[in-house]
Amino acid sequence: MKKIIALWPNAVREGKTAAHYMAGVPAPDAGSFAVNAIDFFGQRICTCGLINCDGAQILTRKTDTAYKRLLVKDGCLVGFVLLNCSDRAGIYTGMIQKKVPLASLEGDILETPELMLFSKAVRTEKLTGGVRV
Repeated sequence: MKKIIALWPNAVREGKTAAHYMAGVPAPDAGSFAVNAIDFFGQRICTCGLINCDGAQILTRKTDTAYKRLLVKDGCLVGFVLLNCSDRAGIYTGMIQKKVPLASLEGDILETPELMLFSKAVRTEKLTGGVRV
């Protein structure tokens, strides 16, 4: 389903794509997805991507103070809901955006995400920005 997702990160990405095309450099756009975060009565809620998805595998982890729900489809993370456990949520968001195959990760996706989930080659690429040292 196509719909407008009027969020600042999406506008920035779309602007970069438009700039590439204006400069004559094709840059296919991967599409938009919703990203939301709010503190509400002392509770921090973060959502990203699809929070309801037919055919998705749902992974959950609950504690007395936190809840994590990850949606996986076709071997990739497609969305999440985080309640009081938003540390490093950007890693999950990047995994959705880049369509990272979960089979390529080394560790438990339900733990707090960190760079050590990724292979050494991927970590090196992320930390150096592709610059060879």
